[in-house]
Amino acid sequence: MQSSLGQCLTEKSINGNHTFMFKVVSAAIAGNALEFYDFTVYGFFASTIAENFLPKQDKLTGISIAFLIFFIGYLARPLGALLFGQMGDRLGRKSALLVSIWLMALSTFAIGILPTYEKVGVLAPLLLLALRILQGLSCGGELTGSIIFTVEHAPKAQRGFYGSIATTGFSLGLLLGSFAGWIIHHSFSELQVTQWAWRLPFLLSVLGGFLGWLVRRATMETELFLEIHRLPNTFFDLRRDYAKQMRPAMLIMGIKIFSSVLSYLFYVFMITYMREKLHYTQQQALIINIFSLTLFILLIPWIGKLSDKIGRRPIMIVAVIGIMIWAWPYFWLLQQHSIAAGLLAQGVISLFAAAYAIFMVTIVEIVPTQMRFTVVSVAYAVEASLVSGVTPLVATLLIKITQSYVSLIAYLLVAALISLFAVYQVRETRYVPKNIDQYIKESVMKIARKMLVKGDRVEKVAAITGLPEDEVAAMKP
Repeated sequence: MQSSLGQCLTEKSINGNHTFMFKVVSAAIAGNALEFYDFTVYGFFASTIAENFLPKQDKLTGISIAFLIFFIGYLARPLGALLFGQMGDRLGRKSALLVSIWLMALSTFAIGILPTYEKVGVLAPLLLLALRILQGLSCGGELTGSIIFTVEHAPKAQRGFYGSIATTGFSLGLLLGSFAGWIIHHSFSELQVTQWAWRLPFLLSVLGGFLGWLVRRATMETELFLEIHRLPNTFFDLRRDYAKQMRPAMLIMGIKIFSSVLSYLFYVFMITYMREKLHYTQQQALIINIFSLTLFILLIPWIGKLSDKIGRRPIMIVAVIGIMIWAWPYFWLLQQHSIAAGLLAQGVISLFAAAYAIFMVTIVEIVPTQMRFTVVSVAYAVEASLVSGVTPLVATLLIKITQSYVSLIAYLLVAALISLFAVYQVRETRYVPKNIDQYIKESVMKIARKMLVKGDRVEKVAAITGLPEDEVAAMKP
């Protein structure tokens, strides 16, 4: 049986293989796309879901309850982050991701076969709520876990490139979900959609889950995880070590706030705003959104590659300041009621959004390997529950109260300033990969010294740590 160190050396040789990295990145994108595909499809069919699973009432109330159930799924994300985080830090990144993608796929598929309120009464909304909670649990570890898996596998000089590509699953999921909803509404009558056709996109999720599972199954555990966990007493003890990572956790939440407001304000809320307040047609709003999401996906790899050369922090700082400045001409352009102006407005937003997306690589790199999955996932999920899920609601209330887009800009500026402060507090993580080997070496030597102090023989210490016997003997007190 191959030793952990042998596996590490094998993994290191594989890391330079573009085919292997293609599998790793594909596995990450598949899981992320499935997650946001589900969110988009649920939102697209919210009124139909309310009609099928809730008691008869006015349409607006039914939709509101359906979205409340949707939001409760967000609240389950921190618990899922804790569960999958501990699994990922103790049993391995690959194990956690294999479980999370199946949990997401099967819970989404189950929504597609749920009995309606007419058949089972109050059990229908309760089952829907339970499935949303399961989806929330799987989401807690899916996005961050897949980015961690990619970044840890990537060659040292290309972590930004490969890690940023893995983040495109978000946009791809939104596109696929929107396309699935559009296909259903244009292929079936309203009666057919309400009765059964709405279930099809949910049922198809099991296919995406199976394909994602196959790709992930073909990958290997990361070198860093294997290297750390071949040593004794290096696993992350939540009760003992959580206090040590409070500062990185707070920085992660601070950095992500701007991304949450940016994504849900410009890619979710603004589509409704353009239709309802600025009187764009559904087709115009859809064209602008598809263009901006596609541009975002195309720009991501180039931004990631640039970050490997000049660093993550400069790019994130430019992105935040750029959007703070562009917010004013953005709304002016939208008010011209022109598709060309809308494409320009949203296109520049996508440029800066793609630049800021490198933050996903940064938050992985600022946390030590042995506690990375738990700390990153929990911090990310807590922020998502507090900010991401409520941003469209906050934006709606601001417009309703103030009747002016200036309130939206003010909301964006507050988030931008918080994240800008957090970005300034972190070190430049582009250099972190160069220090990983030294960090591991120092950790190994520290453990070796402790074992020698306890009286363990040189041969035993060398066998456990993998250090040469003469080096271990030289450390003997």
